[in-house]
Amino acid sequence: MSFEEECKESERKLQNFIYQDKLDAEIVIFNESVHSTETSKKALGVGPEKVLKSIVLKGDGLFVCILQGSEKVDFGKLRKILNTKNLRTANPEEVLALTGYIVGGVPPFGYEAIFYLDQKACDTLKDEYVYAGGGSPRALLKTKIEEIKKATKAEIIAFSSPKLP
Repeated sequence: MSFEEECKESERKLQNFIYQDKLDAEIVIFNESVHSTETSKKALGVGPEKVLKSIVLKGDGLFVCILQGSEKVDFGKLRKILNTKNLRTANPEEVLALTGYIVGGVPPFGYEAIFYLDQKACDTLKDEYVYAGGGSPRALLKTKIEEIKKATKAEIIAFSSPKLP
């Protein structure tokens, strides 16, 4: 299967999840890559706080931390909250195997995991549309925080710290 076909298949899989769960969300396709906060905010013309990233972690299970693009996962805080020392970022092969999506397109829902949503994102973006991985490096998901909560049953915790410029 070509990369283009893989992208379409991943986007279709996410669209089916959105439809089945009756979520207020849409997939927006771009001609260029939107695989990072930087490329996404440029394509959208928004600040990094409106772009969410889904960071896949391995530990005593599969964890996905959803936070604003302007923030980073504070592993010290997260290890303390989860009461574990066994926690690391999944590598690209593990991300694909565990979520079914490639790095740069991982959506905030649509696969089995334990989800954590950063408190700061919930507080600052409560009623606004946000953008997140849309299933492939050329797609973004447009939705609201409430829809992500509904789809993931995420626990809301404060695990981020500002990303240095």
